[in-house]
Amino acid sequence: MQASRLQTRVHSQATLTGPKCSPRAIRRSKVQVSRQRLKVQSASSSTPPPSRPTAVPIEFTVTVPSPREEVFAFVSDFANIAKWDPAVLYAKHKNDLYGKGYVADTWVTLRGIPSPMEFEMKEFVEGRGFACRGEAPASVVEDRFEFDDVELDDGGEGTRVNYTGSVRLRGILSVLHPLLADEFKRVGTDMGEGLVEYYRIE
Repeated sequence: MQASRLQTRVHSQATLTGPKCSPRAIRRSKVQVSRQRLKVQSASSSTPPPSRPTAVPIEFTVTVPSPREEVFAFVSDFANIAKWDPAVLYAKHKNDLYGKGYVADTWVTLRGIPSPMEFEMKEFVEGRGFACRGEAPASVVEDRFEFDDVELDDGGEGTRVNYTGSVRLRGILSVLHPLLADEFKRVGTDMGEGLVEYYRIE
């Protein structure tokens, strides 16, 4: 009877204390934990950064009653842009270059708020097309113009002007892209209508 009680007491102590781990087993467990932590850290560091909001595309295509060479010369001169683009308040040459590398200072407005913007000619094909980039403190504009000959209904010479571009807000303002997308697209429509109106009056 006493032997049975002694066996029960020993069994109870073994159950409470559990098996003893050897130093080697403890080290192996620590290594496994360290490897798991390293995997978690690697997965976190490989997570790609959040994507930058996409620029808002703007475009227009219009036909004006004037020869292509004349229309190209007029539109490609940034000093003229305030004459037909309602969003531009003021423009002037910043250097004496013609074609690629030509730079102009302008003041543009959005929602009645004026802002300085510097335009630089990035591509230039005489009489056919050009591409430029405008930079302001809060936005970046990419413009591309292409010019084609067309015959008007009265048989006269005309020019089809095809414009494609984009507007991208910088920094924290980029969160406003979804809210201003329609307004940016309206800028393209206003540009086209302004160019047609200029040649109608001329």
